[in-house]
Amino acid sequence: MIPAIFSILSGLAFGSFLNVCITRLPQGESVVAPRSHCRRCGRVLTAGENIPVFSWLFLGGRCRSCKAGIGWRYPAVESATCLLFGACYWSYGWSWETIAWAAFCFLVLGLAVMDAETMLLPDWFTLPGLALGMVAAGLRGAGSIRAPQWRAALLSVSFALASAIIAAGVLLLISGVYWWIRHRPGLGIGDVKMIAMLAAWLGLPRTALTFVIAALAGAAYGVLLVARAWRKPLGAHPISAGERQSIATLAIPFGAFLGLAGLYSAFLGEWTLRWYMQFFR
Repeated sequence: MIPAIFSILSGLAFGSFLNVCITRLPQGESVVAPRSHCRRCGRVLTAGENIPVFSWLFLGGRCRSCKAGIGWRYPAVESATCLLFGACYWSYGWSWETIAWAAFCFLVLGLAVMDAETMLLPDWFTLPGLALGMVAAGLRGAGSIRAPQWRAALLSVSFALASAIIAAGVLLLISGVYWWIRHRPGLGIGDVKMIAMLAAWLGLPRTALTFVIAALAGAAYGVLLVARAWRKPLGAHPISAGERQSIATLAIPFGAFLGLAGLYSAFLGEWTLRWYMQFFR
């Protein structure tokens, strides 16, 4: 009971820090200093105003001084991190894997939100996430393969590295084909780094599932954006050539969909793959 409560409280605390990272990293700001403050009036927040979720509710989503709105993203990220940390404990119990997958969830959720807000996937999250995926693979392999520990760990890390390289290579190939057809970039290098990170953690089968889910969700989102852009009020002027060009070049935060699909695959990926493969028996 105590470990479960600790995982939930840790999720809230790390969710609060994740909000700081999401707000500051894309702007090139430090996540250590200055202390948490209102982005509008600059007033430093008190300890009572930094309690995850509850402070936002108590303040009514507004700064106590200038009454500027505090976005719903803050309590949403804190709550989501809390739920994900709880899911890690429920899945793996009180073990090193719980800590490892909690770190994965922290990084992937942060990347998803940052990409949704800024279209950026900072190296501060993708590259450490890739390295941690290798470490986790080595620890997992050493504890599950009947071989000398260093050999088992090396083998597991090799598979994780190969998965990361293959996944990144496939995404680079897709990006290259898109460039050849459309003569403009379709995917950023941040997406490539992110899928390499996901592959190091999830392996190729679950990474393939992640990509399919993300591609379908991203395509549906793109269709909605295009439909919304084409929709005109009754009696409005016809859509101009410039507006058509703008619609054709709408940017979609693919990393956000990769992140959400990666979180799904981390917990339900194996079950989904087993369910799908039963149709081919």
